[in-house]
Amino acid sequence: MPIWNSEHVWDEQSKGLKLFRGFPIRVSEETVTFGSPEERTPVNMPPLVQLEIDNWFEARFGVRFRQRSIFSTGSLDVARDYARDTGEVRALRPLADFCFCWSPLCGDLYGAYMDSHSSETIPTLLGRLEFRCDDIHSALLSENEVMLVCSSVQATTLFNAKS
Repeated sequence: MPIWNSEHVWDEQSKGLKLFRGFPIRVSEETVTFGSPEERTPVNMPPLVQLEIDNWFEARFGVRFRQRSIFSTGSLDVARDYARDTGEVRALRPLADFCFCWSPLCGDLYGAYMDSHSSETIPTLLGRLEFRCDDIHSALLSENEVMLVCSSVQATTLFNAKS
């Protein structure tokens, strides 16, 4: 199953719903463009756990989603929480071929990992959470974490987090 999509299908597949990201600081430009990281360092996830998770994603989907993703959500409230009082919320739009991964059962993978039983293996956890790389519309409706990989993403300010 091919997981890469053309940027030209975004409007049709998202059905007009927005993909949000909370940024910790404000910038003056209304629109900025950036791409996915090549080797994202985990903020909270233990590095060895992140490596095992990415090995699973790569074996399953061919992409190291934790290392390469721009983390986003269909939830404006979740994006506001990440922006905090000093940041801003932006709507994201792919400007190049993109892929994404999400779970209909998991709002945030780090939280699911922290809540998992110590005897549950990473592959079991990830399989139980039913990660998938299709149906962006349902991903946005779920308001769960969406891991987006794209070499060029447009981020447009909606408002400052305190707005």
